[in-house]
Amino acid sequence: MSATQTGSQWVKVIEAIRILGTGAGFYWIYDQQGLGHEVEALRFLVLTLALALCATCAAEGIFVSESSAREKGYRAEGERKSPYQIQNLAWFVAATVTGVWLFQAESNDAGALLGYAVFVLLFFGLSALNHGYQTVRFGNMTWQNLNRPVLFGFLIVASIPIIAPLF
Repeated sequence: MSATQTGSQWVKVIEAIRILGTGAGFYWIYDQQGLGHEVEALRFLVLTLALALCATCAAEGIFVSESSAREKGYRAEGERKSPYQIQNLAWFVAATVTGVWLFQAESNDAGALLGYAVFVLLFFGLSALNHGYQTVRFGNMTWQNLNRPVLFGFLIVASIPIIAPLF
């Protein structure tokens, strides 16, 4: 099996972990909300965004960035990461660390938790728009470009009942 095929398989594994991890996170989120623990549900939303989404994106950037670029239909530039890939990776690492720290701090500060959740959701919303734009404008019909807007729609619909009561 070639390195490209192996990298492509790892991208798919990470993608599956991202989707399944987000689903599992929402199980815990809605469990906490069902118990009447709104701030605790928000804390689990922060943890889910940090681990299931940001950490998996960081892992992709660290370990299989070139394969990930190819899977998304972007030009891979050899073994060297572009400055944009490194900057994107830095953002995901920072978002992961911040989200885990907020969760670990057992913060009951709904404002800080909401700020993080809205910021990360806004980022993924803009990213979904970019993937949709790549599909429509450039005909880049990769799996990620097709599914990102749909998956973000699910993410935002699932997040609103957690966030809205705390505004």
